[in-house]
Amino acid sequence: MTTLLQTLLIRTLPPDTDLILKEFIDTVLPAMETQFGHMTALGGSQAVHEHRLRKMNDAYATEKAQRWASSPDQSLLVHVTNALLLAWTLTPFLSEPLSDNEKRLICLGLTLHDYNKYCQGEEEDVPKAHEVNEILTLCEEMGERLNFSAFWSDWRQYLSEIGFLAQNTQGKIGTNLIGTNWPKFQLRERRLKNPLRPLLRFGDVAVHMANPAELAMPATGRTRPRGKALKDCLEDLGIKGELTYHRLRQPTGILSNRVHNAVLHFTAALDWQPILYFAQGVVYLSPLSPTAPKRETLKKALWQSISQFLESQMMNGEIGFKRDGKGVKVAPQTRELFESTQIIRELPGVIAANVRNEKDPATPKRLASIGMDATERKALMAVADLRCDLIAER
Repeated sequence: MTTLLQTLLIRTLPPDTDLILKEFIDTVLPAMETQFGHMTALGGSQAVHEHRLRKMNDAYATEKAQRWASSPDQSLLVHVTNALLLAWTLTPFLSEPLSDNEKRLICLGLTLHDYNKYCQGEEEDVPKAHEVNEILTLCEEMGERLNFSAFWSDWRQYLSEIGFLAQNTQGKIGTNLIGTNWPKFQLRERRLKNPLRPLLRFGDVAVHMANPAELAMPATGRTRPRGKALKDCLEDLGIKGELTYHRLRQPTGILSNRVHNAVLHFTAALDWQPILYFAQGVVYLSPLSPTAPKRETLKKALWQSISQFLESQMMNGEIGFKRDGKGVKVAPQTRELFESTQIIRELPGVIAANVRNEKDPATPKRLASIGMDATERKALMAVADLRCDLIAER
């Protein structure tokens, strides 16, 4: 039986999604939901963070706890899943395709890259970067709990690679990049360091972004500018292009979705490849030194798309009309897009289709204004619903 998260991913990922990523969703994701679902990756309780840090005799417990808790809440499950999907978006742009084993290593390395948060959630000691044997033992224990064998029967033969990637996803802090510090790799060390590590790094940086405009924001506190970190990953991977974005200042539901889709359609003609999606906008991989679209050209294209969408929705009765006690009320926006003669001509179809007021039908109000005895009114009120409104307005 598939979980709700599995179903969501299966339905929303493109049909041509790599089979190995699908296998990961089928086998490891349910175990991640059990093991990681209750653990904090971002945000969380300041008091809990501080309690754990003080148990470890951290001299900066209060400062760290306050900083960690200030982020929006995100479970370790969501954090790892999003990071993996984000890293995967870059794979089509690589000059040399990944082997199947390399794809599996991306999945498992990113799954374990925040093993320190797992240890904190279990209130266990976190291995230091130089404690390679302890790191590998922890990775093996976590792999057993996370059903790695169902995903990849040979994963233990690549435990050194998995541990290396998990430990070195971060940019500089806590890394152990010297190959001789680790047991012998099955994969070439060069491939571990590039492209696998930059791919994991890209996913781990991007997953912390909440807004496409962060691409252009300066560093805050101890954090490097995320735009610079992402660009460094692209450079390491040999992916040529610029990162650019569009952003809506005030997302407002269905209309915002249409604006986003219109911009995506417009930028496709410019060869801008969407790679990161947000509620406020999209980050693109564009050609080097992209030319900003002319404002008037963009406005014209957006309005054409939006107006076509609104016209279609209005004439189907989805939006732009509302029932009240006297019949159908036409929204001002509908009058802006249509002549009165066109509205009158289309009105019967609109009424018959989807003009809705299920929560507050008009018929009970009409009955209340009609003189009749209580018994008759009670009998009629039992069926005074939307169907009566439809009959009255035809």
